[in-house]
Amino acid sequence: MSMKQGFASLAGTGSIGLLEERITQHVGAAFAVALCNGTAALHAALIACDVGPGDQVVVPSYTWGGTIAALLQVGALPVFADINENLTLDPADVAAKITARTKAVIAVHLLGYPAECETLGRICSMANVALIEDCAQAYGARIGGRSVGSFGIGCFSFGAGKLISAGDGGVLTTNDREQYEKVLFRTQHPLRQLRDIRNGSAVNQFALNYRMSERTSRSILSGIDDTRTKVESRGRQYGRLIEHIRRGRLQGVFAEHPGAGVSPSWHHFSPRIDEEAFRSESMGIKKFVEAEGFRIERGYVPVPLHLDPVLKKLVPERYRELISKAILPATEAAVRTRIGIALKKD
Repeated sequence: MSMKQGFASLAGTGSIGLLEERITQHVGAAFAVALCNGTAALHAALIACDVGPGDQVVVPSYTWGGTIAALLQVGALPVFADINENLTLDPADVAAKITARTKAVIAVHLLGYPAECETLGRICSMANVALIEDCAQAYGARIGGRSVGSFGIGCFSFGAGKLISAGDGGVLTTNDREQYEKVLFRTQHPLRQLRDIRNGSAVNQFALNYRMSERTSRSILSGIDDTRTKVESRGRQYGRLIEHIRRGRLQGVFAEHPGAGVSPSWHHFSPRIDEEAFRSESMGIKKFVEAEGFRIERGYVPVPLHLDPVLKKLVPERYRELISKAILPATEAAVRTRIGIALKKD
């Protein structure tokens, strides 16, 4: 890396600045900050919302542990809410789980399928809590023509296996200038702080080293303008498979097309399957799926987070039993009845 590129990385200019500009255009958000990975983006989002020790954050249990890793780092407590048929947060259960100690809700757009952000946004607004969107698997997903990451604070990942994969890298998006400046002050180099924080005189030399590298930003930029084409192509492929399932070509497997106005990014696909069919080797599910250009996997979440034994070691003892006794029937049913289907080339 040249000295010029090195300073561009510190100041957020060059390809990093260009990437942030492109992300704001694609997502429809006012501000974007390029970060080293998606977990850093979630941590930065919590910082922007002033989430700290003892605060509660409503989250799904049917997700990867990275969704709440940053939450544990800031000393906040996960409060698990149940999911809908689309495997994303059930707004009614979210509303029931919000208390006076709730500081934020993290909605996960799982497998590229958007959570119900319009409804969740109204619930959060009425309760005066922040909405954070985990968009790690959902770059390019839309709700009513509006991109995920524009309803609350968006947290994107460009790690391995994502629609745009640079092996690493994340981006935070927001429409709130104050949140944007908090993220800069706590995660970026002083050169960036001085350049982009309005009326900023003091700099924070203790900021987290979360900035994205120039190499990563260039890698993401090389593929970002093809996002819509990729999503449409994947949608056609998965759409054909869904149509086969709906017509009964796979007995015991059930799937629905996305609802009106919902445009997933098709990271993966997870239909519901009859438990007996899942155990039966005579169904030929694997053979059928592979013939259609896909591969079959286990469900995305083999153990929901509220039942993960490691999590119990990471929260204060007085909360362990409360977490393990969370009543989440749809979440636990999904573990038993969902299979994962991915494109063979992924």
